[in-house]
Amino acid sequence: MPNSEPFPGSDHAEIQRTRQQRQRHGCASAIRLDLEQRLLEGSLLPGQQIDEEALARKFGVSRTPVREALLQLAAIDWVQFQGGRRAVVTPIPLQRIVQMFDVEVELEALCAKLAAESMSGTERLALVEAVERCIALSQSKETDPADYFDANQLFHELIYRGSHNAYLCETATALNHRLSPYRRFRLLSPARIKVSAREHKDIADAVIDGLAAKASLKMRTHMTIQSALLSEFASHIPASYLDATGCSAGRQHSPRSRMQA
Repeated sequence: MPNSEPFPGSDHAEIQRTRQQRQRHGCASAIRLDLEQRLLEGSLLPGQQIDEEALARKFGVSRTPVREALLQLAAIDWVQFQGGRRAVVTPIPLQRIVQMFDVEVELEALCAKLAAESMSGTERLALVEAVERCIALSQSKETDPADYFDANQLFHELIYRGSHNAYLCETATALNHRLSPYRRFRLLSPARIKVSAREHKDIADAVIDGLAAKASLKMRTHMTIQSALLSEFASHIPASYLDATGCSAGRQHSPRSRMQA
């Protein structure tokens, strides 16, 4: 006799597993963001072990979402697992961070150039919608910086995919994720959010018009910050990060450096 229940047993179990996964992933994201903030504030220092049990108690969850959050940070090399289990903060000297931003700006500029040459009509419409979302968030006094960061991520991901170069897209995406906590820091300011949204529109206009050289230039401008802004950023990095290579915020980087925003 056919089963008259709305969900057969196996389907119901699958639905339950999916709901549990969503809840767990939501918790893991919250824990990851908390850890990112503590890393930037310096309350977690390079080489310091992360107390998984304390995190589980703080968020009222099991160790599973804590472990997932740590795995997400390990994937972008913000934490390392020692002995297969013990999670510690990875030292990342300022000089290396600056070097990674220098590489990222060139990748982003190339993506914008190729996107202007290769994007389909559907992709261009998606880019317009992404820019409109950024502008709307930048103009609202109620905007949560986390919401703008997500919109910012989508904009850049559309540019990556629009390049129609799979290897470039993968490489740019990986570096984007690696630097995401630092880029999140840059978008905490409402003033910077407004500037970012305007720059997104300039980039998108060039891409949509098929102006490859202009799109590349606009993206490079968008990614470039003056040394004064880099110094502001560096002042929020724990001193132990600067000391890791014996450098300071005021030397071993060029007068102009880059950071995505």
